[in-house]
Parts: sequence; C-alpha cells; structure tokens
Amino acid sequence: MVILSWTVFWIDTSQLLSQVRVSVKTTLAVIMFALAISRHLPKVPYLTFIDVFFLACYVFVFITAVELTLVHVAGRSKNDKLGMSIRRFSRIVLPVLFVITNLLMIAIYTGIGS
Repeated sequence: MVILSWTVFWIDTSQLLSQVRVSVKTTLAVIMFALAISRHLPKVPYLTFIDVFFLACYVFVFITAVELTLVHVAGRSKNDKLGMSIRRFSRIVLPVLFVITNLLMIAIYTGIGS
C-alpha cells in the first residue's frame, strides 16, 4: 500500500485532485488494514514487529502527502523547477529509505547482527 501511495510521483503535477485522492485513499487503506489485523492479534504491552511495520507505513504515506503538498506549493509560487527537483528526489529516495527501514526492522526483530 505504501508503494501505491508513490504513484502520485508519476501523476502530472497539475492533477492535484488525483494526487490527493490517491494519498487519502492510501492512508485510509493502511489504517483499515492495520485495524483489521490488530483485531486478530493478542494484546501485548509492547510494540511487536507488525506494530512497528505499520507505524513505518504511516510515516511513509504521510511523507508522500507532504511531498505532494510541497510540489503543489512550489508550482503555485511559480517555482516549477524546485517542485520537479523535489519530485525526482522523492521518486528515488523514498523507496530506498523504505527498503532500508524494513531491512533494519527485520534485523532488529530477528536479532541479526547481535
């Protein structure tokens, strides 16, 4: 679902409504999926791997929403060059950071490297 939120990076920047729809629907989907899963898991007083994973998903979906806002604001202030720079940066950096974050979470929760 996080990867789905990144589709806004390839929607034309003039199509703000489409970008916002994708962002909001993805946010709601992540929240609903987390709630659906949490109903079937035992309640424990500490963070589990799935809790941390969904927290990371929330953060990355939120960052995507912030990115599309920044690009839109840059476009409205007639600074399209800055907006496109942010967009190109986000297309590469966010997926890489998401993979690194997941690898770190897996290493921490499985005890790899300790």
